[in-house]
Amino acid sequence: MTHISPSDPRSEIDYIHDALIPDPKNYHTWAYLHWLYSHFADRISETQWHDEEAWCTEMLRVDGRNNSAWGWRWFLRVARPGAQIDGEVE
Repeated sequence: MTHISPSDPRSEIDYIHDALIPDPKNYHTWAYLHWLYSHFADRISETQWHDEEAWCTEMLRVDGRNNSAWGWRWFLRVARPGAQIDGEVE
């Protein structure tokens, strides 16, 4: 991935999102998404982080039992670089 798009991982993120639509509980795809955001964290804008959280919220709206999406939501809100908890985490 570092060689494909070293400046902006957006196209790969879109590819992962598309891959999760037919198979939303694919653990390996979620793990890759997590790696991608962690590895390229310094290249992800605040807007992109917020867009990712909105996408994750939609995944949970579709299936509230998707444990991978819940774990991803936790990472986005609590553990990601630059995350700031404002009040209670819903």
